[in-house]
Amino acid sequence: MHLALVNMPFASAERPSLALGLLQSLANRRGYSCCSKYFNPLFARLLGYEDYRKMADYFPVPLLAGEWVFSQAFYGQTISSWDRYERDVLSHPLLALPPDARALVQRAVGLTHEFLQLCLESCDWSRYKIVGFTSTFEQTMASMCLARLIKRKHPEVNIVMGGANFESGMAQPYLHLFPFVDYICHGEADVSFLQLCEALDGKDPDPVLPHGFISRLHTQAERPPKLQDLDSLPYPDFDDFFRAVRYSGIDAAIIPMEAARGCWWGEKSHCTFCGLNGESMRFRQKSPARVAEETMHLANRYQPRLLSFSDNILSRDYMKNLLPYWASDSEASRTGKFFEVKSNMTRDELVLLRRAGIVQIQPGIESLTDSTLRIMGKGVTGAQNIALLRWCMEIGIDANWNLLYGFPGEDPASFGATTTLIQKLSHLTPPGGCFPIRIDRFSPNYERWQQQGFQSIAPVRAYPHVFDARSEDIAQLAYFFDYEHAQSAALPELAAPMRAFWGVWLQRHSDGKGGEFTVVEGGAHGCTVSDTRFNRPAARWRLTSLETEVLLTCDLPISPRRLPVPQKEVLEGLLQREIVIECGGKVGTSPLIPQAIRDQLGYSRDSRPVKECYDPLSSPIARPIAVR
Repeated sequence: MHLALVNMPFASAERPSLALGLLQSLANRRGYSCCSKYFNPLFARLLGYEDYRKMADYFPVPLLAGEWVFSQAFYGQTISSWDRYERDVLSHPLLALPPDARALVQRAVGLTHEFLQLCLESCDWSRYKIVGFTSTFEQTMASMCLARLIKRKHPEVNIVMGGANFESGMAQPYLHLFPFVDYICHGEADVSFLQLCEALDGKDPDPVLPHGFISRLHTQAERPPKLQDLDSLPYPDFDDFFRAVRYSGIDAAIIPMEAARGCWWGEKSHCTFCGLNGESMRFRQKSPARVAEETMHLANRYQPRLLSFSDNILSRDYMKNLLPYWASDSEASRTGKFFEVKSNMTRDELVLLRRAGIVQIQPGIESLTDSTLRIMGKGVTGAQNIALLRWCMEIGIDANWNLLYGFPGEDPASFGATTTLIQKLSHLTPPGGCFPIRIDRFSPNYERWQQQGFQSIAPVRAYPHVFDARSEDIAQLAYFFDYEHAQSAALPELAAPMRAFWGVWLQRHSDGKGGEFTVVEGGAHGCTVSDTRFNRPAARWRLTSLETEVLLTCDLPISPRRLPVPQKEVLEGLLQREIVIECGGKVGTSPLIPQAIRDQLGYSRDSRPVKECYDPLSSPIARPIAVR
């Protein structure tokens, strides 16, 4: 049996789909003939790679601009027009698109019919028993457009939909909104997809559907089986992606990889705004041996610049076994890696990450205000977040983070305090976004919206412009929700100064003109600090030995009460020069202290050995992994 798996816009064009890579390997290992068809790079070529990247990676997701583009191809202007969409959606008071971005959306609409025709004519779709589409974020309407064309021309082909946009109860409305869709997967598919293939491989016109799939004849959703032994998965197959981008000019240097599913922190304290994991919060991880083997396989086969781990959070176990192994192996550490981590890591742990080749992290920093972080359920403080950002810059790790605001019960005074604080931190990596929160399905803010302090919630205003559906259907399929609470109307005014400085901060760093704030000399009698931050007068200070002691003591944020009396006497002068800053009742160092300066000052806690460490590849738990 022949199967085709399809990746449509607006998935990122610079990386393959982990879902397709895994399902393709699973199907081929079972004996089916399965291929993956990547049409998102084709649309990127038509639109222009940089413009595609803007739409796919940087447009605010609640605008659903990518979905609207292909909704126009599907419905024409029967449910929406440019004027109505621009007025109702693109003019959002906090997420409004600038004129050049709006022109890009219009240009993308003009390319859809040519693009879809190229997709349809790219192969003989009749040779496939199953054509499956994956949809995460803004891929649904592009998938529906092509699926309808295939079904019209080849009615015998089974059209299957899956991905995060169909998780749990969200899948149901699509059965009657898009009657050419035969089956929808509403959860993990590692087990159930192969069961569906087996069911459709027979002659039964009404096969028994596996749990995890629904159809128009079988609308009762049964929870799909969840794979417990992640080591049993094959390595993902991304060969078809690289064939698709070979002559495209796209810099396809990022490979996705999976070491774990779920979130161990979310099991303890579900961050109130987080809708990831849906019904799969329980943390499951691959053995360190398997991760080491798979990393080596993917790095050797595809030579990526970056292995991007899809894990919601780095396993603490890997800090004790896998990362020391990577750090001790020159080949394993050569390949750059990305992980999401918790922001309460120590500097020594960050050094270990860097030695292991982890060059990018997303540390879950969404605020620098303790009271807001408590509302989020983050389990960290603003001072910890600032220290991590500073250590990352010292060590050479890119930290991706955001500033979120707009929570019910958030202290209005925190907006001004955060604006003042980030002006002192202008030498650090700016947040990639500074936006009001949205309510995502499956998050505590959605599941318990009244308890969380929201007065009302409703699907974001873009959905009726994308789907020709009743309000109750949209409420069921929507993932993003607008809200009202006691302070929501005041958010634009409260956030304006903070967002204004963030925009300047982001642009200055993007242009390489952010300036520096760093310790440039160190010795037995003190150190020298140089300040060239773009928003502060240039200055250079020679600190006394006592002031230097405070600088080093506050490297890990500390309550002023815990400082020795002599250090307290010089603290005020350091605060005035912003060499030490206060956040949430703690004081922390502000300028960078490069490792060479730490060595000169005799301050280096990073003494853990990495050569004598656990080797997962020689461990008794290591075993051969069956791959195609």
